[in-house]
Amino acid sequence: MMNSKKIIALLFVVVVVFLGACKKDSDTITSQTIHGQVYNLCNDSGMANITVYLQQNGNNIAQLNSDANGNFSFSNVQVHSSNDYTYGFYIPSKSGIAGVGVGFDGVSVDIVKSSINSPFILSVVPHTKDWYLYFPASISPSIYNDTFTLVIQQNTYHKNMPNGVYSLTLAIAPCPN
Repeated sequence: MMNSKKIIALLFVVVVVFLGACKKDSDTITSQTIHGQVYNLCNDSGMANITVYLQQNGNNIAQLNSDANGNFSFSNVQVHSSNDYTYGFYIPSKSGIAGVGVGFDGVSVDIVKSSINSPFILSVVPHTKDWYLYFPASISPSIYNDTFTLVIQQNTYHKNMPNGVYSLTLAIAPCPN
C-alpha cells in the first residue's frame, strides 16, 4: 500500500501535467508603427486621399487617408503576439473620387506579424464609371453631323493596361426642337 506522501506527490505531478497541457499561449503586447502605400497598378504611382482602415480580428480599429504620394502610417498600434489576434488593412470600393466618376474596387490585405515593420503595398486598379459628352445648347442642332468619331484616350489611370476591356454605353438624350 502507498503511503500518503507518495499519493500526494503523485497527485501533485498529475495536476502540474494537467495544468501545463491547458496552458494558453502567452500574449505580449508591443507598440508598433505600421506603414505602407496605396499603389495605383495602372500608372505605377501612389494614390492620394484614399481612406485606409486598420483592422483587428476583422473589425476597424483606426482609419486615415493616404498622403499626396499614397503613403500612410498608423502609429502606436498595440499589436498582440498571440495567434488569437489578426490584423489587416481594408480599402472599401469607391464609385467616384472627388466627383469625377473615377473609382476603384476595394482591397483587403492581411498583415503578417513577422513582416510588420516592412511597408505594405495596397494595390488598386482605378476605373472610370461615367463619362459624359455634352453639345452646347447654344449651337443649332442642324450643324451636327449624323455620324462623328469620338476618341477617348485615358493614359492617367490605365497606361499599364492599354488593352483592357472597356465598355461604352451610349444613351440618347431628348433632342431639342
